[in-house]
Amino acid sequence: MSRARGESHVQVVARDLSQATSRLAWAWGAERRQVWAINSEAEHSLAELYGERMQLSTSVPPDLSRELDHVRRQHHALERDIADLYNGTARLAHTTVGLAARAVREAATDQQRAKELLESPDVRWWSRHKARRALADADVRVDKALVAWENTGQPHAKRLEAQRERLGAEAAQLEQARASREDFLAQHPEVQSRLAELHRAIEREQEHERRRSWELLKEREQARQIGISQELERGHGIEL
Repeated sequence: MSRARGESHVQVVARDLSQATSRLAWAWGAERRQVWAINSEAEHSLAELYGERMQLSTSVPPDLSRELDHVRRQHHALERDIADLYNGTARLAHTTVGLAARAVREAATDQQRAKELLESPDVRWWSRHKARRALADADVRVDKALVAWENTGQPHAKRLEAQRERLGAEAAQLEQARASREDFLAQHPEVQSRLAELHRAIEREQEHERRRSWELLKEREQARQIGISQELERGHGIEL
């Protein structure tokens, strides 16, 4: 019709002029003419856009920042648990493990004080005698406390130490992976820009797909309403 030299007539199936105008506007609103590839950039389907984005994404080292943060939080919590274990504090304060840990610390502190007192040149004879007795008592208490600790706290300490070593190694691997990703992105800045372009193109195409689906549903509903109207008109004609 764009090349017609005379009058042109369009027949539209509709129940009234308003619906005919709406249907005609919708039909002509869709672009169907052929486009030259040399004059415009070729449009890509969603599958092609997804494929290119997938190919680019797999070429980039993965972003493991969340995993690294998670491991760091675990490591920090584990360090706190280990400190509580050796100090016999927090939730372990009133347990056999906590009591054994504090007994070792207190006996070791008394032992160190007695040694320092004996080594001081200003200590008199009687004070030195008391320090010897205190040191002997502290030695006995340290031995007993260590036995109790080995039976109660040491198994927990070994388990926590093993977990700390494992988390430390995992954190080191994640740190290395993050450094590799940063190096790759620094050497290939065009990859990130292209991924951003693909993301925007996919969003646009998804919006177009939603609009096309909506228009198709509207067209089907209009056709159904027209069919119902025609059936009703035929029915009324027969009754008359």
